[in-house]
Amino acid sequence: MQFALSITIKRPRQQVLDLFDDHDRVKEWQPNLVSRTLISGQLGQVGCKTQMVFNTFGQRIEMTETVITRDLPDEFKAEYASNGVLNTARNIFIADTPDTCRWISENTFTFSGLRGIALKRVPESLYKGQTRTLMINFKRFAEREPQNSTK
Repeated sequence: MQFALSITIKRPRQQVLDLFDDHDRVKEWQPNLVSRTLISGQLGQVGCKTQMVFNTFGQRIEMTETVITRDLPDEFKAEYASNGVLNTARNIFIADTPDTCRWISENTFTFSGLRGIALKRVPESLYKGQTRTLMINFKRFAEREPQNSTK
């Protein structure tokens, strides 16, 4: 399954990138995130592996994030592996104007094993909805920040 979503954020691209890359503040826009634990590498850098735990729909979901590409300010790509599901997310950041940034999230889900087969039957709209909610949460978080300020 593949899909792409985009959202325009009313902040300059560099400010959006600084906030997207601020690992200490991720819980501010990912409220279901319970914990993040570095497994190996340097946070946010290519090859880094991070264990992430979420509480989603009352269920504990563990996944491993692996950073694949870090070509900022243009692209950040990571894989998110959980039991039976692999999501490859390519995030692109485009400066539409000096004061706005368009975030495009291209997602590819692959499924394996018995759990993956079951999750493949979940409507695509649920996966898109979760991604859209995450993007809206980030947009609200970023737009609450004073212009050109990341702390």
